Amino acid sequence: MLTGRSVIVAAHRSERPQHSAVHNAVAHEQYDPFLEGNEKDTPAESLALRQVDSQADQPGWLLRVVPNRYPAVTQTGHSENQQASEGFPSSAACGFHEVVIECPDRRTRLADLSVVEVTRILTAWQVRFNVLSAEPDVDTVNIFRNEGALAGASLPHCHSQILATQRVPSAIPHPHNVGTAGRYSQWMKQELTSRDRIITEDQQLVVVCPFASRVAWQVRICPNVCSGQPPIPFGEVCVSSLQTVAAKLLSVVTALQRLLGELSYNLLLRLPPTAEPNAFPWLLDVVPRTGQFAGFELLTDTDIITTAPETAATQLRDVVEWTKADGNEESLWPPDYQWV
Repeated sequence: MLTGRSVIVAAHRSERPQHSAVHNAVAHEQYDPFLEGNEKDTPAESLALRQVDSQADQPGWLLRVVPNRYPAVTQTGHSENQQASEGFPSSAACGFHEVVIECPDRRTRLADLSVVEVTRILTAWQVRFNVLSAEPDVDTVNIFRNEGALAGASLPHCHSQILATQRVPSAIPHPHNVGTAGRYSQWMKQELTSRDRIITEDQQLVVVCPFASRVAWQVRICPNVCSGQPPIPFGEVCVSSLQTVAAKLLSVVTALQRLLGELSYNLLLRLPPTAEPNAFPWLLDVVPRTGQFAGFELLTDTDIITTAPETAATQLRDVVEWTKADGNEESLWPPDYQWV
């Protein structure tokens, strides 16, 4: 309804024989560049929650944001293969690519973190989103998290990424096309009316396995645009609301692991273009990688999923245990720590 993409639901394909040559988890490496004490092996931090008496790029932190050492885009743009010619347009890929190092120890899964820690991650995303959105050549800020080898994670240490670019990716609906706020309201109203795919909802948030999910077991956490209150842009969401999102997210991830085992997944925060902050509400998608894209998907740009979103929502409702967002501000920001 929001992108125009088609999906084939073929539940019987889940019964196909599968080989087990591909492992979900990223193998632990003996050396971890994101571990506290190895700050010299990352670029200089752009944001950190650290002890007040500690120095930048030194131990004494709870979370760090650093430039990606192997960026997809740079401020000056990559120079490889830019010989533009008639019929083959080419231009520099400019922007900012950062890594959010989510904890100072060796934990590797979001489900191993607390609501307080996930709230800090969301806060770091928000802070950097607001800074990068103000850059004159940034048109979109893309925030994502890869967990497990099948989801594209190259290092096991808990981390997420922020990629701000000059261009609006085609997968982000244009505000003058299908991505209007009205279209999102229409989608949510229909979801809330049928309730077939709703996992839970309140005045603030809706948790749903969206119609025509891109993958099996996809879960979306988003503002309740039908509550009568206008949705708040991600850059302005208050700390207590971020904590509620963190609690819902941890509950969903834990429930998915209970049903599917230790899985790989992507976490995608969809945000409108910086020039149109109210074009559509932010959307946080949990995208499990229980299958692989194969020939038909690549040939037709049509996804095949083996679990209908209605089935996924029913099973998740049965097993999810909702975590409380009951941390106080002192637990979020200990008195001897500060954002720098």
